[in-house]
Amino acid sequence: MEKKRETRSVARLCLAVGLLSASTARAGIVTVVPPPVADATIFEENGDSSDSKSPGLFAGRTSTDRIRRAFLRFNLTGIPAGVTVSSVQVVLSLTRANSGSVFASLYRVSAAWGEGTSDAGIPGGSGAPATAGDPTWTMRVYPGTAWTSPGGDTLTSVSATTLIGSSLVNYFWTTTPALLADVQGWINAPATNFGWQLRIDESQIAPTAKRFGSREQSDAALRPVLIVRYDDPAVGGAPVTAVPALDAPALLALAAVLAAGGAWLLRRGA
Repeated sequence: MEKKRETRSVARLCLAVGLLSASTARAGIVTVVPPPVADATIFEENGDSSDSKSPGLFAGRTSTDRIRRAFLRFNLTGIPAGVTVSSVQVVLSLTRANSGSVFASLYRVSAAWGEGTSDAGIPGGSGAPATAGDPTWTMRVYPGTAWTSPGGDTLTSVSATTLIGSSLVNYFWTTTPALLADVQGWINAPATNFGWQLRIDESQIAPTAKRFGSREQSDAALRPVLIVRYDDPAVGGAPVTAVPALDAPALLALAAVLAAGGAWLLRRGA
């Protein structure tokens, strides 16, 4: 397990270093890592169940043929209006999985949803009684504000898709025109930032459910990550790499990821 965690950390370290290097290509390019500010899992079989505070996010079909979907949202308020987004990358860490590979897709959410205090614990996956503010399969803000469509209001088109295996490693949703449009739109109109919904191929009958680290994960290397690069015409001179709007936990999380990767490299070089 320790080796797997080191591998995750090194992957994120390499990713960060790669982005830092890429940012030197042209003045005005800024790289930011906005912190996750909300995430939750909803459960098809029970409109009164949710999971907003456990260390895991679930998506896919279970062995009992029930669907789970996850929501995640990041804080983009530190990115100035008027910039042009050039790349977007979402990183999730797989912490539990059925065997086999399936496609996982991000959909832009079109209505506001809440995050309460429900906690399904570990290993999770079955939900907990919804609390005030939670999203559920039928409610976007429990107990009184319903989704227009049960299961969550999203665009019908996919923002990005990636193939998820059974290896407990990081998985990446990389730049697509839709991902760029999502983030650009949220920067231009912050009130429309309702984040993404994660779905794993729901057409398959076989169990496809996967668990990813949530923002409540005690291991910072397993938490959701969003990496945004943008062109800011107001930035002159040397290119800038910034981490705007990071609160203390987010800064600690980023520092932990980089420190873990650096420590591993030092041990390898010893």
